[in-house]
Amino acid sequence: MPSKPRTFLASPDGISQLNAAKARLKLTTAAIAKLAGVSADTVGRLLRGKRVGEASVEAIAAADLAITKSGTANLEISLMGIPQVVLYRVNPITAWVARHVLRFSIPFMSPPNLVLMQPIVPEFLQEQATPDNITQTALDLLLNPQRRQQMLDDYAKMRQAMGEPGVCDCAALEILGMLRKQG
Repeated sequence: MPSKPRTFLASPDGISQLNAAKARLKLTTAAIAKLAGVSADTVGRLLRGKRVGEASVEAIAAADLAITKSGTANLEISLMGIPQVVLYRVNPITAWVARHVLRFSIPFMSPPNLVLMQPIVPEFLQEQATPDNITQTALDLLLNPQRRQQMLDDYAKMRQAMGEPGVCDCAALEILGMLRKQG
């Protein structure tokens, strides 16, 4: 079985590298799209430095790894079964106030880790979010099949803990039924 194509979501530097490779190899947008397993429109938008909007789901689904900031996208990426490295940085003054004045401390920042309250995806916060740390961890996830599989297994546990699809609708209907009985 052929492996799925690798897709890299482009930063400004990545866009420059992709455009340079396109020119050097005399590739068409359609050829890059075929190699990456995404639509030509998605590649065209990335090459022009545009956000890919809803097409980003297509690009993420084709990726071997995502490097993302902490937020709801982490949960979406984990539900898609894509390994990821998470980073989060705020202004250093904001971080200092949060740590020393507000005494803000949480065990995890990303939603996948918060669901099970255990480290499913690696997180790099503030000073830890260095290119070296992120690169080392990303390469480990790409090159170490056991590490990658562990993350995918943990995603399955997270998905199970979240309940079946439609669980929110079921809960809302149950609450509505209880309210009708009382009213």
